[in-house]
Amino acid sequence: MFILCIVVQVGYIFIIKNKEYEYIIDSLLYIINEIIILSATYLLLIIGKKNKTKNIIISVICFILTSVNIVFMLNNGIQNKSIISFSNDFSSELVLKQNKDTGAVSFYRSKFIIFARKQEQFGEEANGRIKTQWLTSDICSVTYKNNSGDLRVFIATYGDRENSISYYDVAPTLEGSWQVDKRFKYYIKRK
Repeated sequence: MFILCIVVQVGYIFIIKNKEYEYIIDSLLYIINEIIILSATYLLLIIGKKNKTKNIIISVICFILTSVNIVFMLNNGIQNKSIISFSNDFSSELVLKQNKDTGAVSFYRSKFIIFARKQEQFGEEANGRIKTQWLTSDICSVTYKNNSGDLRVFIATYGDRENSISYYDVAPTLEGSWQVDKRFKYYIKRK
């Protein structure tokens, strides 16, 4: 566990972060740090079984590092609310991050399950609960209310449908009037 977490953190800090990817949940950085701290402490305590003085020093250092890690997580790791949803067949992952102070919502493209790159920001801030519904395994609707209380919909699409015609940006293809279908919660249909 220790080695795996070290590889993930080093890879993230020196390689993945430089390619503009980040963890899908901001506090995941600090959670992995805590796993590293606890597993290293456990290993050192196993090695130094009989030396009580060293074990006390190791435990105190673990407590200090854990405290510092928690303080950093509370200051930096919970500024954004992450909304993560998987399609029914787990082929697509929706990642949204909402700034708790401003309400601004960003859509992220996922990579390697725990990393994502910011794709775009919603045009309006979201106020209240954000609801998601997978329409198919590669299309997810995101419904939210803006600051004026108006209902807004964002459609997240993934890939193409075997004809190499990509539909990542569906906004230009939408025409006509749209409304919420009362029979299906949050399902959007053409009027």
